[in-house]
Amino acid sequence: MDNLVSMIFQNSDDLIASIKEEAISKNISYATIMQASGEVKNFKLISRDLKPVKEISDACFFESVGGRILKTKDKIDIKFYVVLAKKSEPRSKFYGELKSAELNKPVEIKIFLNDVSKIIV
Repeated sequence: MDNLVSMIFQNSDDLIASIKEEAISKNISYATIMQASGEVKNFKLISRDLKPVKEISDACFFESVGGRILKTKDKIDIKFYVVLAKKSEPRSKFYGELKSAELNKPVEIKIFLNDVSKIIV
């Protein structure tokens, strides 16, 4: 399927910034984040109830993801919603919008490229 694209990151101090750079280099206008695997650490989350940003240093793996990548006139906007499970204690989970994260192990993100010409407004 041509619309499904993998982005693989081997090492990064900021996963979100790396996704933005990759989106720019691939000229992505609009994509849906479908899947992620790998581990992050030292990450920041905003919870659904908009409480202050949580900063977590523990190594965690992706349990569930969703979101989008959207190119506007002057920037790339990323909404990356995650459920992360603690590597050392998988029942301990963190939920919210990922704002930044360092890689603990390589991360692969699969996105679906949306055809913006078919979006009805």
